Amino acid sequence: MLKSRNDMLDFMRGLAIFDMILVHYSDFLNLLPDINLGRVIRYSDFAIEGFTLIAGFAVGQHYFGQFKQDKAGVIRRLIERVIEILKVYYLFVLTISIPLAFLVGSRITKADSVWVFVTKSLLFLNQVQLLHILPTFIPLFLFAIPILYLLQKGQDTVVMAASVGLFAVGNLYPYPFPFGEKAIFPVILWQIYFVIGILLGKRYQSGSGTLYSGKIKVHLAVAVSLFLLMALVYFGHHWFPVWGDLRMEYGLIVRKFPLNYLGLLYHGSILYLVWSVAFLSWKYLKDTRVGGVLLSFGRHSLSVFVIHAYFAMALTFLVPNFFLVPQLFILMNFAVTMLIIKYKESKRVGANYTLERLSV
Repeated sequence: MLKSRNDMLDFMRGLAIFDMILVHYSDFLNLLPDINLGRVIRYSDFAIEGFTLIAGFAVGQHYFGQFKQDKAGVIRRLIERVIEILKVYYLFVLTISIPLAFLVGSRITKADSVWVFVTKSLLFLNQVQLLHILPTFIPLFLFAIPILYLLQKGQDTVVMAASVGLFAVGNLYPYPFPFGEKAIFPVILWQIYFVIGILLGKRYQSGSGTLYSGKIKVHLAVAVSLFLLMALVYFGHHWFPVWGDLRMEYGLIVRKFPLNYLGLLYHGSILYLVWSVAFLSWKYLKDTRVGGVLLSFGRHSLSVFVIHAYFAMALTFLVPNFFLVPQLFILMNFAVTMLIIKYKESKRVGANYTLERLSV
């Protein structure tokens, strides 16, 4: 029997991957006069936050209950997930990093020779545009194993306290290891989204929580209030110059690279707001074409990411030299993605039909 999916979670994952695509194409989307749309997209970004939290939620939802009965099976599945990510990452190195290293040279290899650059890529010692995202999830899925052990013993508080402690240390020392380039998404910081996701997924799986909470309007009000407060912290100096002086004096800077506690609150509030609006509007969107597209994006998020990675890297390093309208290239990305997803969806429907016939 095929395991049923959580449509709401897929919808959220679809929103996150769509946002990620917009962020990576943001430099080419400034089409409106007097509005820097690319900057707006980057300031409202919630993609990596969403992916990390949803990855944790899926672990808590799907594996916490199974972990009690079949620890070896869950550990094997998590390791398989890590291997799957490694395969995609090395595919990118072979088909993106190496060709671009020969084609554009120092624009991507920086001060390294081609072979030094490739070696560093294979060993996760450099940070190549787009390719740096996948390795972030490798240690997170491995950390999920001891986290599930602790949660099984009822040590939820210990898990959350350890995560907060690591985040606090990461705010002081975001790059604890002296080798390789500085990570764009240091695991010591971004693990906090993953852990929160696991705890939420565990709560949902155990029946003490629900994705369709009757208090969603309360969540929406809290999310709006938190976002407005953090937006004031981030942008208030434009209207209140004295706030700019206070920010600098007390170090009240919202930062995502590397993530700090104000960056966590600001971008976390955006994710909370998007999540709340999505829950509130899901019943209206789920049967629409927009809802269906985002749902498909979420179901096949890794494929969508892989396709957009090839298009985005080509657009960044190659296409501008001969393609006068990059926006058309972006539309090609979405067209190819939709065609591939439609094919994969037809295969999935065919598999379900065949399974139903066999079970009769």
